Amino acid sequence: MESLECEDVFLQHDLSPTIAEHATQCQSLFNKYMVMPGIVPDPSIMDDQLARFSLWSSNMDVYGPLNVSLDYRLRFSPTAAEIIHQLLDIICDTLLSFTRRVAEDASDSESDVDPAEENILKITETIGGTLTRLFRLSNAVRKSAKANRARKIERYRDDEEANKAIEELRLYTKCYIEFRFPQAPEALCSALIEANALRLRRLYYQRSHRRRIDLSVQGPETPPPVVQLPRITGSAAAVRFAPNVLPKPATTTKTPTLSPAPATNATTARQTAVAAFYAKSATEVPQARSVLVNNKLSFPPVPPTQECPYCGVIVEFKNTARSLLWQ
Repeated sequence: MESLECEDVFLQHDLSPTIAEHATQCQSLFNKYMVMPGIVPDPSIMDDQLARFSLWSSNMDVYGPLNVSLDYRLRFSPTAAEIIHQLLDIICDTLLSFTRRVAEDASDSESDVDPAEENILKITETIGGTLTRLFRLSNAVRKSAKANRARKIERYRDDEEANKAIEELRLYTKCYIEFRFPQAPEALCSALIEANALRLRRLYYQRSHRRRIDLSVQGPETPPPVVQLPRITGSAAAVRFAPNVLPKPATTTKTPTLSPAPATNATTARQTAVAAFYAKSATEVPQARSVLVNNKLSFPPVPPTQECPYCGVIVEFKNTARSLLWQ
């Protein structure tokens, strides 16, 4: 009879909500009042607190599976669970008080307190301070869980394979320290051996006590809230485009006439011949003929004066063979 009376109350199915259900209620209220107009002028104020609340629930695995959730880890700590429930109640009550303030605005129009300023004060001080207390309490819970896990690892002696491997590691570590550091004190050697053995025992413990997570169990999927930004009063400036002032391209029916080929003179004859020679395919077998293709060269007429009309050089013709000298 005494064993039945001492049964843990947290393992029984009662009507009180769990931490996950309580947190889901808070998150739904956050999403509800963040999009409600008239609560705060800037929705990002409440969005910051919602982000902190989501971070806390994610770090503590509030919506995790039953065997790793925060409710499961606090099943033997009713005091910590009760404190978390009280803090979540404060957040819910503060969020629900926004509706009462909005409903009373019509009747209490002579009040000197601005409802928006009061709501901002509640969000930043009440809800923000409560979330800070939740983070501090969660850090203490995690430190306690780590210490409890370390004690369980030290008492883990049931695995024969682990015990044998740990004894071999102790012997190897001792021989290694004595060989590499023969002058090391005995206390330091013992501490290093125990630390190495405890590290291996932790690995064996983690391998046999893995988190049994059911992939079908997931956190509550809440759609992202659509925040309605305040409308800008006044008509927006209309954007007018200027008419198309670009002229249309002129269409001509005349066929373009080909420009006549320039006459070959003395200064371009050799360049034309060389360009025609190299324009041929590189695979063509070169023929044994001169690169000069023009048998007769045409020159411009002899200038009437001694000054060259092309380069400005004064040429003195001392004999009558002016055409030969010019060429």
